[in-house]
Amino acid sequence: MKITTQKLRLEADKEVQGLRRLRFNPVEVTVEDVFLRGIHPHSVVRAGNQHDYTGMADTILAKLNEPTAYLAELKAHNLGHEVAAPSYSIYGCNDTPDPVDRLLKYLAENIYFADDLTYERLLAMAIERLRRIWDGAVARNMLGNVARDFASMREMLKRKNPDIKVTSYAELDEIDVSRLFTVDDFLTEEQLLLSFGLESRNFRRTDAIQAFTDEEGRLRATPRIERCQVSWGYERSGKMPLIAYQCHVPGRQIRWMPSMSDNARQREKTRDVARRWGKRSGRYCFTSDLADMPTIIEELRMRLSFPDLKYTGGEKTESEATAQVRQKAVLTFDAPFRIKADSSNEAIKDMLRRFDRKLTGRKEDLVQRLAELMADQYAMKAPEMDQFFGARQFIRLTHERTESKRLPVLQGHPMAGHLLTMYCVRHMRGNVVLEAKHENTSVNLPDLAEAILAGRVRLNGCFVAVE
Repeated sequence: MKITTQKLRLEADKEVQGLRRLRFNPVEVTVEDVFLRGIHPHSVVRAGNQHDYTGMADTILAKLNEPTAYLAELKAHNLGHEVAAPSYSIYGCNDTPDPVDRLLKYLAENIYFADDLTYERLLAMAIERLRRIWDGAVARNMLGNVARDFASMREMLKRKNPDIKVTSYAELDEIDVSRLFTVDDFLTEEQLLLSFGLESRNFRRTDAIQAFTDEEGRLRATPRIERCQVSWGYERSGKMPLIAYQCHVPGRQIRWMPSMSDNARQREKTRDVARRWGKRSGRYCFTSDLADMPTIIEELRMRLSFPDLKYTGGEKTESEATAQVRQKAVLTFDAPFRIKADSSNEAIKDMLRRFDRKLTGRKEDLVQRLAELMADQYAMKAPEMDQFFGARQFIRLTHERTESKRLPVLQGHPMAGHLLTMYCVRHMRGNVVLEAKHENTSVNLPDLAEAILAGRVRLNGCFVAVE
């Protein structure tokens, strides 16, 4: 298992001596670095999109925009302004979608760092660089910024050389202005000298980056990280549900707490992991040494993540391990049926055809015939259902379970679900206890059948046999 973070450093600017630039590169870190020292697990949490759920980029911005990060004298001359997150376009060929990397790249290109630099010294630096890079393009641009319009630029040129004839901007562009003007001609234009002599007018103190790095320059926004998630398998796997361990790391020990469903293979896998690495510290949940974490993750091909890692304000959550109570030990039953009043005409006709019933007429006629068929079949099969339910008693549970089995009576009958639903509705006492000796006859069979088909009467939940 390899975890990397970004390591920051300040290097001397190649153009202006005395100023420094941010540089960064990825470096490998250990699990001890991450959990015990709070080093930002950059390679793990970068999502590959525009969303920075940890808030690391926002933390960097907040620290760089604090008053203590500016050089006070330069800020008084508007040489230090707030840094904003750089925009991102999916069409940008060179843009990284990761917000932290994108921000660091922006800072490297647009921010100068210095120690206690005075305005006069900075101005001298800008002038010195201007003298080195002075050429026709620089001189032309500075002239254009000083002069208000074409007439003003021509007047300034004629002051230098009265013989110059310029009648258009095109002719002006053909003149090498740097042979007529020098840097000394613009020494009264301090803001212009700074703008053209420096690549940026935004400054920060060199110690500003210490607010979001450790002593080695590695990204860090918290003293330690105590929670993570380690998962095994895949969410959409049909063989076994994902196993997700919520891990608590208060020190050099990790408490592994799995979230489990009632899937038997998943539970067996969880027990295997605990037996292999738990050192008898638990059947499902177990404790291991922090140093063993990389080996466990690599051997089992697990994935490390930090879903709860948030450095910035707002609501913070802590994921919890959950386990679904295994209900398969309790056998439950139900009486499902497919054909209803809102089923297609063909589906209803197919059921009627099985019992040689008339198939013509409107939808209402077909539903009425189906209800009559249910009533007739119920009368015929009632003795068989009485015999089955007379020998056993069932209790209705209000919640439904996908694992419930069909009540084992009238097996093979095409209308078993319909007839069992009618029987259960007529023979439930208190809407809970199903027993053959109790019967509610307040509604006749055809009306009950029609109400069940229309959905006005429903048999929700499932049944458990009373031993």
